[in-house]
Amino acid sequence: MDGDRQRPWVLARAPFAIAAACGLVLVAVPLAAGQLDRSRAADSVVEQARPLLTRVSVARMRADLGHLERVAGAFRTAGVPALARLADQPPRVFVAQTRIGTLDLETSLDQLRPIQANANKVVGNLERRRGQFDAAASLPGAGLTLNQGAWLGLAAGAALLLLGIVGMLRPRRWPAAVVLAAGTGLIVAGLVLDYPRKTADTDAIVDSLRPFSAEKVQGRREGLATTRGVFAGLQDEVVAAVASRANTTVPAVRKQLAAASPALTPDSLAEASAAIDRFDELVRFSARAQPLLVEVDGGLSARAVAWLLLLGPGLALALAGAIGLLVTRREERV
Repeated sequence: MDGDRQRPWVLARAPFAIAAACGLVLVAVPLAAGQLDRSRAADSVVEQARPLLTRVSVARMRADLGHLERVAGAFRTAGVPALARLADQPPRVFVAQTRIGTLDLETSLDQLRPIQANANKVVGNLERRRGQFDAAASLPGAGLTLNQGAWLGLAAGAALLLLGIVGMLRPRRWPAAVVLAAGTGLIVAGLVLDYPRKTADTDAIVDSLRPFSAEKVQGRREGLATTRGVFAGLQDEVVAAVASRANTTVPAVRKQLAAASPALTPDSLAEASAAIDRFDELVRFSARAQPLLVEVDGGLSARAVAWLLLLGPGLALALAGAIGLLVTRREERV
């Protein structure tokens, strides 16, 4: 007899125990994993990256990189022979005797090759990941920032924990109905907001940036500085040296360059300088984002958060709420 009385008592309270456990998970896991700080860092990265990763901005980066490559190629294939003729020197002698800073012209131009290859890799990654960034930037949805979403999750967890405790103390239909509604809401919200795909895209972005080290940022700074120095040297030091050797004026030398290739006209060279300046914005963003990305990378994956704090608890709560409604309904009839 005692066992028969005990079973309904335990069964009536089990759904609310599940609700309390889910609420505890929603509170404890984010706090233990530092999700509040990490979500704040992620919001900062998203906010700073947004203007750089639009379709127009990424297309502009590709166009800028292509223009810089065309100008550098034109100097090698058309500019050097034209300038060598003007200086009345064989091309090999001209290249060996003409310097940009402490390096000869050929070495200076060769410096651009690995920098251009790395820039192509960076821009290509942005092109491939741009759609994924849009998906990640739309999380958690409903116009909330990631940090606001994390706080909302904590509040929901605390409410569920309290509801579960109330239900365990006095099983009734209305708390069971709330538990069922909460579970159903979590599942529906996750599916309607397309969390499975968006969180997979978010993890793909984080994986592509791992490890994004301070050394990589420094390498980008140095590459940009080298590129700026070489292009400035081609337009100033090299042109001035040729004008001196040919006993002519700088404008006359620049006119010969423009005649050698459309990529070496004053307008094209000015556009190359502007393109380098625009890449400077990307490098400065990399420096600001690097410590933030390290902080974001140290937490739970986006997919783990979705399943552990949304879809998983949603399924458990929906099942617990449905059972709770059946049990409390039967108990109230008795």
